[in-house]
Amino acid sequence: MELSKSEAVDYLFSEMLRKGISIDDLCKRWGGKFVADTEVSVVSEPLPFKVLYKSGHVYDCKVLGEIPIAIFVERCFVSLWDLPQRLSFAEALDGAAQIKFYGYSANMGTRKIWDFLFKNADNINQEIEILGGQKIDFSSAYWIYSSRYGCSCSCFKKGVEKIASKSQNFSVRPMLLMP
Repeated sequence: MELSKSEAVDYLFSEMLRKGISIDDLCKRWGGKFVADTEVSVVSEPLPFKVLYKSGHVYDCKVLGEIPIAIFVERCFVSLWDLPQRLSFAEALDGAAQIKFYGYSANMGTRKIWDFLFKNADNINQEIEILGGQKIDFSSAYWIYSSRYGCSCSCFKKGVEKIASKSQNFSVRPMLLMP
């Protein structure tokens, strides 16, 4: 399998880290000098959306040595990955709650967040891909968290919210709306 340019660069950086080679070592090897104006080594230009890393730090770019876990849009952390399988509504609630952002359990995202994701689908998926995540399949159905319908059993498919049976299985993208 041939790697994309982004995947190849990520692989090279992970190998550098594994072998204890810093970005500064790489620059010195070619007669240059790495200059950083912060305490972290940034490996990309600023991204359209801020990124939450496993360390708990949030940056507006991809950072060497940090593991990205979510992007931050409209005051909401959106996981870089769907849950591994399609789930019923109850399973989706439980599965999303297992994902934590700053110690808070995730849910399935609100209608407002999904509207924003659909309107910005290309930019969202491009950034998710840059960060090594799983693109959102905007043609698929996803459970959403909606208090409008009482028991909250609705899904979002191709940009349209629909009432759904709790027993149906849909994709789940964990999210957490920040206060």
